[in-house]
Amino acid sequence: MTVAARAAEEHVLGAVLLEPERWQQVADLTLTNFAYPEHRAVFATLAELAGNGGDLSLDAVLERLTATDRLKVAGGEAAVRRLRDDTATASTISHYADVLRQTKHGP
Repeated sequence: MTVAARAAEEHVLGAVLLEPERWQQVADLTLTNFAYPEHRAVFATLAELAGNGGDLSLDAVLERLTATDRLKVAGGEAAVRRLRDDTATASTISHYADVLRQTKHGP
């Protein structure tokens, strides 16, 4: 995987954690758009919460990752927090989501 692909995944996830209302801009993505297991775990959790009309805040995502035994796969609490904290702005989420839409990984 390229550094650019990893950065695109991190930005999309971080942008949603930063501004949960941005979920609608990436809701069409699937797990196959994510190459990294830690990112797949976070995206799956966001999708589950959103599908149930749930809260997409960082705390809610961390709680759900813990409850579903995916926090370790996601890289731990610090790694998930870093996704949000390292995202300066959510305004470019569409660009990075478009990059991910052009990629498919695994089944």
